[in-house]
Amino acid sequence: MNTITQAFNDLCDKIQFPEEWDYDEIMVYIITYAFNNADGINAEFESKTTTHAKETLDRLKQIQANDLNIVTCGDCGLVHIVDFENELIECSKCGFTGEHGDYPDFVTEGDLLGD
Repeated sequence: MNTITQAFNDLCDKIQFPEEWDYDEIMVYIITYAFNNADGINAEFESKTTTHAKETLDRLKQIQANDLNIVTCGDCGLVHIVDFENELIECSKCGFTGEHGDYPDFVTEGDLLGD
């Protein structure tokens, strides 16, 4: 059984739809309900996304407070955790050597907060 079928069955177990309703009638009800409650559903998704972004930002700040950063190689894109004190960074995969400006941040505050 695929996940959509399982979710549909779980929903039908939870909500007591009239027994005479067929699949199409149930789907129309579900879609209409979602449409009519879209603002609340969007707010719930936004709240969960914002909470996750803030938690991730807090972790990133903890990493950076220890003079570390998560960056990608400017040549091959491999992710590295680097020390701010090192002036040159060498990629362990492709050997590219560059300064911090040559190794872009893997994630930024703007990425997390949608700026």
